[in-house]
Amino acid sequence: MELKQTGGDLLLEPWYSFRLVVAQDQVGRAMADVDRMAGTVDPPTVPDRNGSVTLTGFAPVAEMQDYGQTVSTYTHGQGQLELLVSGYRPCHNAEEVIKTIGYTEIGDTANLPGSVFCAHGAGYPVAWQDVPAAAHVPYRYTPAALAAMTGKKD
Repeated sequence: MELKQTGGDLLLEPWYSFRLVVAQDQVGRAMADVDRMAGTVDPPTVPDRNGSVTLTGFAPVAEMQDYGQTVSTYTHGQGQLELLVSGYRPCHNAEEVIKTIGYTEIGDTANLPGSVFCAHGAGYPVAWQDVPAAAHVPYRYTPAALAAMTGKKD
């Protein structure tokens, strides 16, 4: 919530790393498809002796999850697509997703932005904006403070 106030919040989504093998005359189509899917593609390899070119890169799972069928169609079953989930990256269409879902942090009752503090054996809620004042320990730790607590110099 603090990051949202300063514009530092970021919606993430899962991304694939991919390896796509197509005929040399299909490289333009493949690269255009990846671009349309908000992905990135590395420079293509030199065609092998069969005329196949390998493309590698990254693309959002939401955009590329059905791309294997498309590859099969335009390569007449000769293309190869390998996908591997490679982690989370910034959402390629965050504003659209947030608007479509109508997401609000306060309305997300399963994941409220506040904290639960404990006192005398019971928990009590603390609103996100009150957490720094309610904390019994430093709210933010500097590297020096962490080193002092852990005994580590780094």
